[in-house]
Amino acid sequence: ESMGIAGVLSVDGVGGIVIRDSPGGAWFLRTCVYPVRASILRRVGEILPGEEGEFLKDLLLGERSGISGETKEAFIDAGVAHVLAVSGYRVLVVAGMLMAGLTLLRVPRRICPFIAAPALLFYMALALAHPPVVRGTIMALVFILGGLVQRRTSSRNALGVAALLVLALDSRQLFDAGFQLSFGAVLAILCFMPSPRGLIAGPGERGHILRSLRWILRSILLSVIVSLGTLPVTAACFGRVSLVGVLTNIAVVPATGAGMILGTLALGADLVIPVLGASYAAA
Repeated sequence: ESMGIAGVLSVDGVGGIVIRDSPGGAWFLRTCVYPVRASILRRVGEILPGEEGEFLKDLLLGERSGISGETKEAFIDAGVAHVLAVSGYRVLVVAGMLMAGLTLLRVPRRICPFIAAPALLFYMALALAHPPVVRGTIMALVFILGGLVQRRTSSRNALGVAALLVLALDSRQLFDAGFQLSFGAVLAILCFMPSPRGLIAGPGERGHILRSLRWILRSILLSVIVSLGTLPVTAACFGRVSLVGVLTNIAVVPATGAGMILGTLALGADLVIPVLGASYAAA
């Protein structure tokens, strides 16, 4: 009822389904968004066929229709089913790639927000504006555009602004499990995640061993904090809690970001040197 669904229609077999093409939708979506999305999905299928390519389509644009039931069940059993769902974390990765690219190109910092903001909005449209992507985009825009007024952005205030904007657009989101999981996870991180230097103190601040230990500890703590922060919602909505997920997320979440970066590089390289694009896709 919260999603406005009045009824469910069941059809026996695909023979009872007729697909009707329609030119409906906004002009921008028809001429810019949908063709680019279709082109990306097609290129991914060409440079990385099979189950891996279907998974990459999901990582980049949230297109998971080709992922097999066995793969989905494996992710559920491992406690990392959230990786298959469109999430605000992907927006964070995209925003990081955008800012890194602008930095490499030596774009002036004052100009970066005017480039990054429209790019993030376009990515949100490419991902079909799923609620988690909209939430992540709003949060990213609050941080990025906050630099324009030359004031230090408070993470908690940015989270509050994002929540208010999302609820202003659709107040039913308050009762959506995705909304509760997204903001619960971020709020838990902001409230309980210690600073890097507070984890391990000692001489040799720049030592590789110390930095490695801090990274490992932060990864473990991040997984634990997110799991605990989302535990009440997960238990209430899904009736199950994965204990092994605390450990598997330590490796899977960074690997998800790496997969998105390599996938983006593969698509970019494929436009210039197909062999190089295939190499990135294989990785």
